[in-house]
Formats: sequence, C-alpha cells, structure tokens
Amino acid sequence: MKSGRMRPWEVKEPVQKTLKGVLIGCGGVSAYHLHAWKHVRDAEIAAVCDRNVERAKKRAAEYGIPRYYTDAQTALEQISPDFVDIATRPGSHFELVKTAAARKVPVLCQKPLAETMDESRAIVRHCVESGARLMVNENFRHQAWFRRLKELIEEGTLGQPFHCRLHVRSRSSMDPDGFGDQGYFFDMPKFIILELGVHLLDTVRFLFGEAQSIYARTAKISPYTAGEDFAQITVDCGGVTCMIDTSWASFRLESEGSVAHADAVVEGTEGTAVLAPEGVLHLVRGDGKKSWPFSKDTIQESFTATHRHFAECLRSGQEFETSGRDTLRTMELVFAAYESAASDRVVGIEPPAE
Repeated sequence: MKSGRMRPWEVKEPVQKTLKGVLIGCGGVSAYHLHAWKHVRDAEIAAVCDRNVERAKKRAAEYGIPRYYTDAQTALEQISPDFVDIATRPGSHFELVKTAAARKVPVLCQKPLAETMDESRAIVRHCVESGARLMVNENFRHQAWFRRLKELIEEGTLGQPFHCRLHVRSRSSMDPDGFGDQGYFFDMPKFIILELGVHLLDTVRFLFGEAQSIYARTAKISPYTAGEDFAQITVDCGGVTCMIDTSWASFRLESEGSVAHADAVVEGTEGTAVLAPEGVLHLVRGDGKKSWPFSKDTIQESFTATHRHFAECLRSGQEFETSGRDTLRTMELVFAAYESAASDRVVGIEPPAE
C-alpha cells in the first residue's frame, strides 16, 4: 500500500502571489518609484495614473506598464490592486489616500504626508478607521550609509553619541528651472523644512530615537520662492544634539563623483563617523580608521529598499518602519520647527503616547 506521506523532494514550495499595484503620479519622483518596483520580487505595477494623460502614457511606455489612467477612482475600480503607490505633491495626498482607503487598499504615500499637522492626523485617522494599511515613503533612512551608521551606533562602536550634523547645500531655488517638473515647489508657503527637512528629521529619529525639543531659524533667500529656502534646526534627541543645516540657495563645492545628498557627522565618546559627499562613510577611533564606500546608485537603491520593505510587510503583517502613526512623530517635528522659527524660541516635544 502506498504511503500518503510525501517524500522531501516531492514537497513543493507554495506559489507566492505577485502583488499588483497602481502608481498614482507620473512626475519626476515617479521614475525612482517605478525603477524600484522593477527590482522588488513578486510585486509589479499594473497601471499608472496621472491627470496629465501624456505624462501617464509616457511613464507607462518607459516601464512597460500595460495600462494608464487619468482618474484614480477608475484605475482602482478596473485594476483592483493589492496596493497603491502615491507619488504626487503633498496637497493631493489626503483625497488620494481616502480614495484607496475606501476600498481598504494598502497605501505607500510619498513624503511629506501632508501640508498641515491637522491633515496629517486626519489621513492617519481615516486609514485606521477604514482598516487600510499606510506607510510613508521615507527613503533617506533606507540609504545604505545611514543603515550602516545605525549599526555602528547600536554596536557601541562610537561609544555614547553626543553630536550629529546633517548638512545639505544646493543652488536649486535660485534658478527658476532649478526643480525641473517640480516647479510647484516655488509656490509652497512652507518649503525647505516640509520638503527636505522632513527627510532629515526622520533620519535623526531613526538614528537616535524621539526628540525632546527643537529650535529652528529660517530665511527666504531666493526671489522666486514663496517659502523658506534656508533652515537651521537643532534637535535634542535623548541627549544627542542634532544640527540640521539646509539651504537650496547656496553654492556647493562639488567633489568629483558626489553621491550623497546630505553630508553627515556623528560624534561619540569612542569615535566619529563622517559621511563624505562621494558616498564613503569614514570611522575614526583611537585604535585606527576605517572606511566603507557605497554605490553611486545608493539613492535609487534606497527607494528599492523602501519599496521592498513595504511589500514584505504587506505579506508578513509586520508593522511598517514608517507607518502612518510613526510618521506623525516626524510631522510633529516639522511643524514644531515652523512654530519655533516664528516665535524664536525652543519648542518642547511631548513624549509619544503609550
């Protein structure tokens, strides 16, 4: 009589369903998203959507995507996706997230989550009430040099960190065409902190934990911008003084092969780590020096890592690193920075609720 037990070589691996997504927004940042999805196993973009039909059609052709739409509701109805990737400007996020959440479709939403704190909370609350999972696309914390820096901190290689500096310079706001097809940047009343500072505030939270206070100074240098294009922010993260220094109105001495968008320094009692513009992380300690070079494609690879994390968490049920709830902590810092700059005072940050 033949045994019903299968031999080891007869056991078949379960077939994993390919996650099917719709990408909404076919502007400049969408190229990073679509390239990333090409490198995420068992996930694909089945359709793109943009109110500009020519832009949607162009992106679909570039990435071999079979369908394109100009209306998000129609795209979701006809595709019935497993997820939505929103890559539009922040003012559109609330309505697009609501559209997806109404169908309980998980959402990956490009940062910043919203243009106000109230709207940020409303987006998260709406997803919680509808049961739709929400992750915010914060790719800076997924850049390989910041992941390695986090490991050095957690391993104790730097000893007790006490100082961090993140420094970003470009000349983009002084050129009327400096932001390419993201020309709407020039009309934003809240600008460099909301668009760039949000990345860096999330990064210091990732590296050092929650903030206790924040102080900011801002200025509008460019004649072309409605909002601030220079900001210096000091954040106290558990005794680590983090200085975020950003300008889109400055000349930068570019090094040959410049890779990193942000220069970084972290000082600890046992060592200092320095991220150089060419994408090399240097470690200096009393017992010597060490360096880790990173790929010139690290920025694009950070989008791939972000999207891969999103897909893996959809399958496993694990919490997203930058879930909607977690991102509210970053958005609180963004708007506390604006409050500080307006009042010229240090703003205290309430600890997260249990």
